[in-house]
Amino acid sequence: MTRSALSLRTALLASAALLSGLPVLITAPVPAAAQQAPAARPFDIPAQPLAAAIAAYGRQSGVQVSLRAEDATGRTSAAVSGTLTAEAALTRLLQGTGLTAATATDGTVTLLPLPAAPAGAAVLAPLSVAGTVTVPGDSSPWEPTEGYTARRVATASKTDAPLIRTPQSVSVVTRDQIDAQKADSVVEALRYTPGVVGESFGIDTRYDWTLIRGFSQAETGLFRDGLQLRSTGYASWRQEPYGAERIEVLRGPASVLYGQGDVGGLDLPGKSGERTSKIC
Repeated sequence: MTRSALSLRTALLASAALLSGLPVLITAPVPAAAQQAPAARPFDIPAQPLAAAIAAYGRQSGVQVSLRAEDATGRTSAAVSGTLTAEAALTRLLQGTGLTAATATDGTVTLLPLPAAPAGAAVLAPLSVAGTVTVPGDSSPWEPTEGYTARRVATASKTDAPLIRTPQSVSVVTRDQIDAQKADSVVEALRYTPGVVGESFGIDTRYDWTLIRGFSQAETGLFRDGLQLRSTGYASWRQEPYGAERIEVLRGPASVLYGQGDVGGLDLPGKSGERTSKIC
């Protein structure tokens, strides 16, 4: 007898038993080779009477499921569609039926009614919880960044790009880190940045003599909001860190974006206004 003929025969016998009111046991047929718990597989079971849904589940999952005829009477299954494990598919199939699954050591499953609620117990309606998850440091490069880790930068591409997808070496010193270090100058804020020597000639209150990978940034490597602060002669720019939202350090050549210049650069995006107004 073929598998389809066997399934049809089982469905007909179950239907006849339900019509006659006999207390029979409905068992979803399953090939002998499919008794092992399978991995995720595709399911396509429409909402239908529970007895027929269990039979379809047994064919598609390879799991033997037993159900008493009186427990199937008047119950309708939920629809199941998609690639799921056998356990997840059965859980979704039984939603709203008042039945639960008990799995034996041999892998077979028996469906049983859920225990009745104690007298006087209150039944609560389903509760849905929704919310928004904010990842610290995932804000735009032109907005305030919470914490010490920035995940988006603009220096290496002049766009709002994820740092992990930026094909250049970039470090970011956030506003929170500058404040935690109590840095009074840009070079003090860069003391923990790899590949950067902030005070190459010692402490200097006049200029910022910064080296990135051994190359001086005093003449063409200083930027404010992405605009170059070119120095001429002996004098050089000295930027204050108080008005900066962060310090972005670019290591490596960037002449494609910024033209002729040093190997790397320092960019200080200015602070942006708060989105919500405050009345002091």
